[in-house]
Amino acid sequence: MNTPGIVSLILTIVAAIFLVCSAAGTTSKSFKTLKDVGWAKMEDGPMGLYTGTVVYCSGTSSSNSCHWFSDLIGTEDKFESSGNTVAVFLWATTIIVAAVKIPFAASAMCAKPCCGCGCPTNMVLGIVSVILLLLSIIIFSANVYDSKEFKAFASQSAIDKEHGPGFALAIVSMVLLVIDAPLAFLGHSHALANAAQGGASGAQMTPVTITTAK
Repeated sequence: MNTPGIVSLILTIVAAIFLVCSAAGTTSKSFKTLKDVGWAKMEDGPMGLYTGTVVYCSGTSSSNSCHWFSDLIGTEDKFESSGNTVAVFLWATTIIVAAVKIPFAASAMCAKPCCGCGCPTNMVLGIVSVILLLLSIIIFSANVYDSKEFKAFASQSAIDKEHGPGFALAIVSMVLLVIDAPLAFLGHSHALANAAQGGASGAQMTPVTITTAK
């Protein structure tokens, strides 16, 4: 049984689910979505301010409004471009993991992995995803969450700002993919070894006919 490959596939699927939620929290203009998976929040009883990386919503569940950061007056290009970059990175990572990495992770369950040359594509995709997530977390923290524009949001309320569930999900996804990297490599190596062993066994079982000259 290819145990590392199975664990790698499970971790990849879980990370993909978390990434879909986290990415939705970067760009959604739904008050409920930002409340559930936004990247930052300020709550005061039923009132709340929830933000993604390019959008924010304020109000209550029954009465609220959502706006793009670009609609704000006096924001710097760095603030807007950083938020856009994080959103692009998150959605790109989500697509890589959900649409590309999962099939490669599943291929380790087959007798012959689809990357027959031996390159651990599953691991490489995981490392690329980790880098994109790390950059997203750093950019958001430095250029959005700690920006003067965001501090202006916080100054409107006596409630301190906090990171939202979407930010936490991005970090958890990154940790899962870091754990997945060595497992992906071991799973692929195990699959290649099984394929080679199967080929050798097949060769040994092939009957050999010896023809003698008369």
